[in-house]
Amino acid sequence: MSDDKGKEKAKEPQIVNDNGNREYRTPEYMSTDSILQMVDIVEQTMRKREMIELRQSDKPAYDTVMQNEFGEFAYAYPALFKKVIGGNMERDKLMEMVYLVQKMHDGKCSKEEAESHISEKFMSYFMSGAYDQYQEYKKTLKK
Repeated sequence: MSDDKGKEKAKEPQIVNDNGNREYRTPEYMSTDSILQMVDIVEQTMRKREMIELRQSDKPAYDTVMQNEFGEFAYAYPALFKKVIGGNMERDKLMEMVYLVQKMHDGKCSKEEAESHISEKFMSYFMSGAYDQYQEYKKTLKK
């Protein structure tokens, strides 16, 4: 890996049209299985010795190299990509989200049901004491 590679600016995915002009394109969204496979590939790349060294020595260059390496994925799923390359993605939470997205696509739950499930799950995770109080409060509203 050359030292210049990390100095490039991150590129947005683009194509060259029939006239030879560059056009930006909309991202191609992936199936839930493909998303999980891409997360695995990104994590494997992050574990390579040269990437570990680059991340430790020059974080902005590391971010640029990773974004250029996985441009389509980074462009289509920027928040997920940043969490993965930042090393702070919690896989169990990703699996839960992917499972619910798949249920929505299969027509087994609505978007509102999935959002409600996730919000309650994360509320209990991040605010365990407050979550119990919130559940009690919700019961009083139903009366």
